Amino acid sequence: MLGGTAPHPATIRWQSTYVDALLKAGALVTWIGHQPHRTWPWGPTWVGESDDATLKRHLSVPYLNVSPFRTQSLNKGYRQRVRKAAREIKADALVSYNADPWSRSAAQAASEEGVPWFPIILDFLDPGPDEWGALKAAVSGARGVAFVSAWAFENAPLPNKFHLPGAVVQRATSPEPQQHGQERMILYAGSRAAAGGVDRLLEAFSLLQTPNARLIMTGPGRGYHKDLWAQTQKLSGVIDLGVVSEAELEALARRADVLVNPRPVSSHDSRMNFPSKLLDYLSYGRPVVSTRAVGLGPFYDEGLIFSESDQPRHIAATIDHVLSFDDADTARAIGRAVALAERLSPKAAGDAFAFWLTSLARRERKASEDNSEATA
Repeated sequence: MLGGTAPHPATIRWQSTYVDALLKAGALVTWIGHQPHRTWPWGPTWVGESDDATLKRHLSVPYLNVSPFRTQSLNKGYRQRVRKAAREIKADALVSYNADPWSRSAAQAASEEGVPWFPIILDFLDPGPDEWGALKAAVSGARGVAFVSAWAFENAPLPNKFHLPGAVVQRATSPEPQQHGQERMILYAGSRAAAGGVDRLLEAFSLLQTPNARLIMTGPGRGYHKDLWAQTQKLSGVIDLGVVSEAELEALARRADVLVNPRPVSSHDSRMNFPSKLLDYLSYGRPVVSTRAVGLGPFYDEGLIFSESDQPRHIAATIDHVLSFDDADTARAIGRAVALAERLSPKAAGDAFAFWLTSLARRERKASEDNSEATA
């Protein structure tokens, strides 16, 4: 965030999907957030409040976007708005996306108002030499922690943890498969960061055996990594469109023969992370090729097509395999992806999360009341 690119739209959609699901589950939600920008000089020096009409209850945090004052400015803004929201709606819980410094500042303000904190961990570094020390410090004071990564949920030595189900917002019926002999389109929608695996994907594309293949890339960071940009320009058939509109992304995805997630499986954040782009991919009803990131868990075997490893030759072989499908094979792959997406409904995810959240919040409230009575 500080020197790199802003979050990909898939991350924003991921958050809004869960907020909508909680609303439908009967929760009163106030969304507190800030407009994400790279720090000055790559971004503006001051980021003001946003006016997002799609969010019914939205408190925006303005901030000074200059290092080293950026985090301090965000911390102050979040504290102020959390106090305001906690008092106005008599909040039962504070839920944060990850455990960034401003999230912890918000949690401190919430605690002062008697509101327990429940972070959702989607992105975090894998346990290092200190094992789980960094994570424990980041979520210190939390009354429960939700993990999106299956591996993180199973292995994190924390009480009151929860495995947050994936949530897919389904779209219209997919178009008919393309006829063989036409241009074959591969789509990657994500950042150019190393964690996305773009370097592996570009090498895999150079190894493809399928004729008339074309790789379309969308998302933030176009041209930011010089080596990747040079590699992109050298390869015939690779087009990096950068950030595109929601409508254009959907049109591209619906025309694609295959959507690809080349994420490395042994990077420094491969186990604690969850490739949220896969939830977005599944919403388009197209065949999806992915590396087997351990954060996914076995549930996703039902609808994704996994490469043997995250090596470029295996990614290329799997893409070639999908591009060789006849109409019947393609229909089966689409059917499996759609069936998985149907099981990952926002309602099911929202209901499960709301039940876990309210159960712990009520337990926390009762314990607080019992302590007050004992003190009296």
